[in-house]
Amino acid sequence: MTTGQPLYLRIRDRIRAEILYEQGLGPDGRLPTERELQMRFGVSRPTIAKALAALASEGELLVAHGRGRFIHGLDRIERQLPKRARIGYVASIATETLTQRALCGIERAARQAGYGVVMASANDSYLQEKEAVRDLVASGAVGIIIYPVPRPFEMPEPDYLSSSSIGVPLVLLDTGLPEHGHTQFIFDNERVCYGLTAWLIEHGHKRIAYVLGDQGILHGPLIARLRGYRRALAAHGLAEIPDLVVHHKPRDSRAIADVAARFAAMQQRPTALIATDDMAAMEFIESFSKLGLHSPEDIHVVGFDDREEARRLKHQFSTTRPDFERLGECAAEELIALIGGEALPNRTYVHAVPLVIRRHGSSRGAEYAHDPSAMAVVT
Repeated sequence: MTTGQPLYLRIRDRIRAEILYEQGLGPDGRLPTERELQMRFGVSRPTIAKALAALASEGELLVAHGRGRFIHGLDRIERQLPKRARIGYVASIATETLTQRALCGIERAARQAGYGVVMASANDSYLQEKEAVRDLVASGAVGIIIYPVPRPFEMPEPDYLSSSSIGVPLVLLDTGLPEHGHTQFIFDNERVCYGLTAWLIEHGHKRIAYVLGDQGILHGPLIARLRGYRRALAAHGLAEIPDLVVHHKPRDSRAIADVAARFAAMQQRPTALIATDDMAAMEFIESFSKLGLHSPEDIHVVGFDDREEARRLKHQFSTTRPDFERLGECAAEELIALIGGEALPNRTYVHAVPLVIRRHGSSRGAEYAHDPSAMAVVT
């Protein structure tokens, strides 16, 4: 066990070593409850939930709603589980917080309709996503929800989501592309980034940096946000400054530090920066601080997704609050209708996203913009 690992992964390893593989299960192969695990390991309930989600995504646990969690793959356990139709959920990174939020909504809608949910991780790999979908269909899943891995510009083969049928009803979540077709549930990233950029402009910022993800990746939400950023600049009579629109590799601290250093060294540096998400915003704030620059006084950094980790900061920043749980629930409801034989055309449902504007030095945020439950339908 590596001490540099996140806490939930260390707990995952302890559950695996102390319970799964040392006969710490109940007589029917059932895992202790989350509360019991919380007391045993002395950590928070969310940490236990993430550790269990990691074990489930790695195929070591089978989740049976209303029954508990069991070691996956034991015939005697499989025979005890109720036989019911299952929906598959494939996500780019199964343990990621936003992925788990969507899973909560999917499971809620599935339970209400009498379906189970089986989740698989693509581990941020297009080929593993394709394989996971194929395996879920082969194992009897009657429909699939996919949170697609962002596609590279140069695909190793024709994208299966655009070129073929998987044999069961399919719905895409958040990162699907227009060329994929299928029914999709996405957020109005263009509109919310327009609003965030306009808010910065209205507060005196004219040199606003916009940070994209990996240059070789087609990431639908980031592309839509870039359109919103550009529209807001144009609407306020500002020209885009090419040097202020940059790429960096996601989840790469060194790449973020390099971008921060480049901005800090500019003769006319940006006065505000729109990061790819809250996690990147936190790293930019830290990198700027090491260079003697502070947010929001010197460079006003804002993010996306209202992550719990960012809310723990002493000085919080403005962000957005997409409702991933509701997005997942709506996607599951649509999929269940398709499974039931309703002849629904492929549609794109666009969910509005509220801004969360925070005053400097305050942990409170003032939400405004649109009702997050509202959505438009683009046919």
